[in-house]
Amino acid sequence: MTSPLESLPGTGKPLAAEPMDAAEFEGLLRSGRARLVDARNASQYGIRVEADDVTLSNFTLWGVNFASPPGLGGYGVKAENVTDLSIDHVDSKGAYKAQFDLNGVIGGTLNFVTADGTSNGVGNGSTKGAAIAITDSQDIPLENSSTNNGAYGGVAIQQSNAA
Repeated sequence: MTSPLESLPGTGKPLAAEPMDAAEFEGLLRSGRARLVDARNASQYGIRVEADDVTLSNFTLWGVNFASPPGLGGYGVKAENVTDLSIDHVDSKGAYKAQFDLNGVIGGTLNFVTADGTSNGVGNGSTKGAAIAITDSQDIPLENSSTNNGAYGGVAIQQSNAA
């Protein structure tokens, strides 16, 4: 019997298509979010934003559910030292740390986001960090959004005046 671990991608091993899960797809269609980003087994970040003027919209992200290497990573969406970031109609679920982590972001919006720290089917879900963390950032309205099961709370706003 072949071990499931032998099927994982890696050096010299291309990604293999998985069969569609009809129930999951129907649920996404009902929610209006038919795009799914599966980063459960990524190394550090589900999505990392390092450029200015970025818009993320209309998808569901299954976040990274472990910290590897220790103390790093494990985020859903991570944005650092950027300007004009817009996140609209995005759900992040199951990341080990914050579902949305904005650090040093100047200008942007978080609108209709769902930050859900419950398990995404792999791992235990959020065991570190707030559901939404905004650090050293300015002019970031958070509107029409919800949090669930953030290990350190729903929304954390921290300022050291570095931005």
